[in-house]
Amino acid sequence: MKKEYAIKCCKPLSLFPDTEIVRIIYQSGAVYDYLKVPADIVSQCKEAKSKGKFLNTVIKPRFQYHKIS
Repeated sequence: MKKEYAIKCCKPLSLFPDTEIVRIIYQSGAVYDYLKVPADIVSQCKEAKSKGKFLNTVIKPRFQYHKIS
């Protein structure tokens, strides 16, 4: 079951808990799947003052990703 969280730098961040995939659709339309992102990291992102900064400093450098489109 997919969960979505609002984030300013992109369209809602989607979490697929069963696979630990976080899907991000950037304002440019680019779609990326970040792999094996634990739910606690997503929760921290949800609570962060700046979700974009959290994405850039925690998720992007630590987790593998695939560009979907």
